Amino acid sequence: MFASCSIHSREYTPQELCMRFAEALVEGYGVDADKTTLLDYYEIHLVLVGNPDGRKKAETGLSWRKNANNNYCSNDNRRGVDLNRNFPYNWAPPTVSECSLSYPSTSPESEPEMIAIMNYMRSIFPQNQRVFSGTSTLCNDSC
Repeated sequence: MFASCSIHSREYTPQELCMRFAEALVEGYGVDADKTTLLDYYEIHLVLVGNPDGRKKAETGLSWRKNANNNYCSNDNRRGVDLNRNFPYNWAPPTVSECSLSYPSTSPESEPEMIAIMNYMRSIFPQNQRVFSGTSTLCNDSC
């Protein structure tokens, strides 16, 4: 199992939920049969913060969603790329301006955060296990 918990920097709750999930698994190991089974038979990988530069912006009080890439909508509080829309799976060319909150970048997997996440996923899952929502391939044949 892989979970990227906080890709949008202003969303604090997913990170906390993933932390609590990890704590519950660790504290329940050897005590709770379900948690012990999960840890004994499955790999669980959690990325608690997938957007550290955006998170730093959000923690200043800005309602920051994207990463802080200054190449798009430069020197503006709307700059950056929406990392959720930068995954290679189902990526589509931008139909919105660079300053839009949902700007996906000019190509899939273009951002350093996304490159790191995708490289990590490729390293932990063999090609035949790369699925998205249980049915479609996570990425194209080049993955």
